[in-house]
Amino acid sequence: MFRPILIGFLLLAIHTKGQDTLYIKGVNISKTFVGDSTQIEQRKKAFSIEYLAKGYIDQQLIKHSKNSQTLQLQNKYLIDRVEQGNLNQQLYQKYLDPLEGQSNVNRLTYAFEKIIEHYQDNGYPFAKLSLKNNSIGAEKIRLELQLDRGQKINIDSIHLHSKVQVAPTYIYKQIGLQPGDLYSEKKLQRVDQKINTLGFVRSEKASMVRFYEHHTALNVFLKKARTSSFNGIVGILPDGEGKTLITGDVTLNLHNSFYRGEKIDFSWKRLQKSTQNLQVAFAYPYVFKSNFGIETALDIFRKDSLFSNLSARGALQFLTTPTDYMQVFVQQTNSIVLGQASAQQASTRTTQYGIGYAKQNLDRLLNPRKGFTIDAKVMVGNKAIEKLDTNLNQLDTRIEAQFDYYLPIKKRFTVLFSLLESRMISDAIFENELYRFGGIHSLRGYDEQALSVSSFTRLLVEPRLLLDESAALFTFFNIAFYERDLENSYQKAWPYGVGLGLNFLAKSGMFSFSYALNNNFSLSSGKVHFGFISYF
Repeated sequence: MFRPILIGFLLLAIHTKGQDTLYIKGVNISKTFVGDSTQIEQRKKAFSIEYLAKGYIDQQLIKHSKNSQTLQLQNKYLIDRVEQGNLNQQLYQKYLDPLEGQSNVNRLTYAFEKIIEHYQDNGYPFAKLSLKNNSIGAEKIRLELQLDRGQKINIDSIHLHSKVQVAPTYIYKQIGLQPGDLYSEKKLQRVDQKINTLGFVRSEKASMVRFYEHHTALNVFLKKARTSSFNGIVGILPDGEGKTLITGDVTLNLHNSFYRGEKIDFSWKRLQKSTQNLQVAFAYPYVFKSNFGIETALDIFRKDSLFSNLSARGALQFLTTPTDYMQVFVQQTNSIVLGQASAQQASTRTTQYGIGYAKQNLDRLLNPRKGFTIDAKVMVGNKAIEKLDTNLNQLDTRIEAQFDYYLPIKKRFTVLFSLLESRMISDAIFENELYRFGGIHSLRGYDEQALSVSSFTRLLVEPRLLLDESAALFTFFNIAFYERDLENSYQKAWPYGVGLGLNFLAKSGMFSFSYALNNNFSLSSGKVHFGFISYF
């Protein structure tokens, strides 16, 4: 929005070129400009602005001829005092008090802009700031402010012109505005950006504010975006014992299926015989239109005939936006050894209580150029250990976090820095409790979930060339440090991988392809990671 700032005098600017000549004698400065009339005007204006900003407001033009002009500057003025006038005391002390004794007019202009922004973000979109009763003394200037706040404006209504069903409360929470709120220029400028980070809905065209005589309305134009997804592959083959073996990797993500912004995630993997992993999660935001949401998750993993793990979590979230929240949760994990336990295995039952924090601040959800995401959890609880007909209880702590930061370099170039951390802290850690990592989502260059560890830290650096809003060509380097700290056994290593890849969105969905080499740097050990997600 245009910010009307009446400073009381004109700011003009400077350059030296060709046969122009600059003379400086004490505090007096003069410059002669030579050339055709158009060139003279351009360079003279630039010169005038530069020195006005330095306090030379007494400027006199001497016209010699059509192709030669001289501008004389006399006396450098300081700002003696800026009278508060009818300005808020707090704003005056913050922005204008420090200007006394300054000669830099640019700082005065900056202070005026910040004051106007304050009022425009707090219900006064038509605020104006001007100077009156200005006086110029011996090399000193005294100014008096005059504030005209204009009419106080509320956003009386928000009209969602939508081609997708969604609860209005969900949109209000995301944009940080709801009917009756004060006008805020800062929030209004970010409405479309915030809408586009939701995923299942996008802005069809720029939102707009309409001012009526007794009413102000915000109009938001929405269209459906394909964010629910499905990808999977299923194989049927003989298991060598005359029976049929079903293997596969299936993932289903549903978003806003019931028009409340809820999420349902389902994942099933069976990449090896007798090894399966089932994960189900459900999140429902803004229960009864409050800022609270709920989340539940279930994770079942079975490893051959060795052990079976079941983990269930229930969480209560406090949401500031649909993607930003704090949560408290309780998690129950049972790990059962099947058959005879080895020295490094034991059945355990762990009950933990935790807190979590998540925040997303991206310019766009798909193929972002700048911004960051944070997702962190800390949980502490009791672990009951059943081993050799004895029961032990120990304190068990887990830390899980991921931080992604997109650093924009050029318009079409960005670098992703990603830090992934998972850590178990306990006096006794058993083989059946370990984290499983490796593969396209954690450590490229290694097979999916090939590494079983008690803690790991992974750093990813990924320069990206953004071909458009949904396609990128990238290279990457990821390195991890992991520990496998078991009873009577300890291992550590620094695995890493390098490679390149391509992501692009087609009508049928998102394709992801990457080729990675690990520590061996052997083409025969290179890993091809290929992914496809079908959006609907």
